[in-house]
Amino acid sequence: MGTCLRLHAAVVGLVLLACFLPKVVNTRSKWRGPPPVGDEKPLGSHMRPMGATTIGKFSSPHVFYGHFVKASKPIHMKSALSDANHPGMEWTDAYFREKFGTEMVRVELGKKETRNRKAEWLRFKLVFVPHTLECGGFERALQEAVLWMGQGPLKSVLHYDELDNLLCVFDGTKDVVLIDQFYKEKVEADGFDQEGHFSHVDPESVDMKAFPQFQDLPWYRVHLSAGDCLYIPYKWYHQVSSYGTRSLAINIWFSHLWWFDDDSCAGIQSSSSVQPLNKIGFASPNEATRSKWLETFVGTDDDVDLPEFKKLVPFGTDERKKQLYLLIDLDNDGYVSWEELYGFNIDQALPLFPDVFGVNSDSMAEADYRSYQESTSETHTSSKSVHTDTDIGQTVDSAKQHKQEAESADADDKPLDSSQHHRQGDVDISLSEEEVGPSGKTPDVKSDVNSAQEENHLHTQHQEL
Repeated sequence: MGTCLRLHAAVVGLVLLACFLPKVVNTRSKWRGPPPVGDEKPLGSHMRPMGATTIGKFSSPHVFYGHFVKASKPIHMKSALSDANHPGMEWTDAYFREKFGTEMVRVELGKKETRNRKAEWLRFKLVFVPHTLECGGFERALQEAVLWMGQGPLKSVLHYDELDNLLCVFDGTKDVVLIDQFYKEKVEADGFDQEGHFSHVDPESVDMKAFPQFQDLPWYRVHLSAGDCLYIPYKWYHQVSSYGTRSLAINIWFSHLWWFDDDSCAGIQSSSSVQPLNKIGFASPNEATRSKWLETFVGTDDDVDLPEFKKLVPFGTDERKKQLYLLIDLDNDGYVSWEELYGFNIDQALPLFPDVFGVNSDSMAEADYRSYQESTSETHTSSKSVHTDTDIGQTVDSAKQHKQEAESADADDKPLDSSQHHRQGDVDISLSEEEVGPSGKTPDVKSDVNSAQEENHLHTQHQEL
């Protein structure tokens, strides 16, 4: 069970990676002959690993999306944090003790991860986001930021996330085992928890007789040192081992993007200064629902008409699909583009069309629904109401007006209210000189990116406190 302790450091999303692995049930099948290669040895001992692409700095958003996110390939960004002069490289226990010594956090005891209970997160007061995620749609997809602390050796289970993952190391070292989602059938053939998205295989001693599909499973190995970052693609299986007397790392999770918004990167320099999260903000958790829903649109033309839309959406009746289509088609041209598929207000649409999005309206977060009710009180009274054509028309008009107001605000270069940047319940994030880091100085970001080397550059990085 978790134990609540007073720690030297407590930060947003702080989790001590000190957990236990779920007990692996001994399901060894009858086996005749010599033991298979890799049996009762660490995960990955069955064959030589493949190597991930390695670059020396952060990638630009455009290259990062096209070559890695869209292509579903990991990338090892070696020394990226050090090159960007990220303040996290100076975060010591003394610093955490001074800034957060009175905070309370939940600690899970042990040296291996367990997935049978959820940790409780605290919100960082200060989070830095790398330039890689500042535009292209990434800035509207950030879902979670977590700081991991512990003393090695520490082990996670083999699992996958339904979000993209950027893992960065400030102290200690990590070995990451990666398996392409292409091998889903092999990984999940035996001893896999579908609800928790993790395997019961013991990463320290693989029972190849109980997990025979692992015998010819290709895998990647990435060794991370302090200052390194690793992009772990959406739904890729991964297992992390941490080493060192002190382990300190950060994850940024973001919804998977099926389309890159080039326009949002206009005017943003590839070597711009570090951006604090309060200038970007966490996205609505419903963006993850949008991402999952849009997966069926992958491979379609830029413009989708109503008949094709009805075929692509696997949920809801044709009439309900038509109503949602009218809401999304903001320019009334009879087609919906990727820009429109990512442009409509998912927080308004989801309570109106839970059936078309394939979600249970009763399970929607109360805070999300309350926020939705406040924003659509003039056109909608209940997520379970039967909506008439008039209701839908009013909603479409409201959505279009919302878009026009947003575009007008952008044109006037007006800063958005902080409430528009944070999910309900988040603490306002503010920058102060003494909170930035032990030195009290903001990161000194270099400006040495050129177009010929853009894949090697991306500065500012992630989060904190």
